[in-house]
Amino acid sequence: VCIIELDSVDLAYYERVRGGNTNFDLTFVFKQFLDEDSKIADCWTRITAIDMKFYDNVKEVLQKSKLVQFEGTTQINWNNVLKDYIKNFDDISKDGGWEVIFGANDDEEEDEDDEDEEDDDFKGASSGSG
Repeated sequence: VCIIELDSVDLAYYERVRGGNTNFDLTFVFKQFLDEDSKIADCWTRITAIDMKFYDNVKEVLQKSKLVQFEGTTQINWNNVLKDYIKNFDDISKDGGWEVIFGANDDEEEDEDDEDEEDDDFKGASSGSG
């Protein structure tokens, strides 16, 4: 059992998400990472080897909480990422925060996919008139 107060979380990151994997990891970065007195290693936690059959359910629950989420195919060295984020905080924050580091978050990618599908439908409807 894992209990995490989501109000204290700044980011959820799904690691090792790729076809063929039987499990994935989920890392939570806590908002305290920006506090001067915080130790970087205490500012994140990783839950490892979660069975892929739980991926959709976990993602759905976290999306309902409005938590910022990203995913990738590899594990991340969070100590280095957080140190770099803090070091370049002004530039990163001004340019879009976590999106500067990880690209569009999962919710935005889904919205873009929906738009692409609509564009494809539109193109398909108009392509026969030439």
